[in-house]
Amino acid sequence: MKSEFKIVIVNDNAVVFINSNKRLPEIITKIETNFKKKKYSGLVIFDLLISNGLNNRFLEVPFLSGSFILKELKKIESIENSILDTANDYFRSNKEYIQNSFITRLEKNRIMNELELTS
Repeated sequence: MKSEFKIVIVNDNAVVFINSNKRLPEIITKIETNFKKKKYSGLVIFDLLISNGLNNRFLEVPFLSGSFILKELKKIESIENSILDTANDYFRSNKEYIQNSFITRLEKNRIMNELELTS
């Protein structure tokens, strides 16, 4: 079984790809533990494509002193191209996460079309 999430560093930011149908509150403790072990400090960007589809896809939250600062969690209105390219490449290479998600068939098709257009 593949992990529920994958973490990559892009432009000094940690980007977390959620690979499962679980909502962020269900796995945030596991992610927080991972960052604590790595002694990471900085901005964390969550890609919620699998659970949210193309709308409300990216969130950001600071991770400082071993904890997420959840009161500063916010939606990203405009994502950096390098992060979007990395995210699209990731899901283009892992289409099974999209196919196995609970989002509607219409949204899955929109995502697959968007990934093809950006390749």
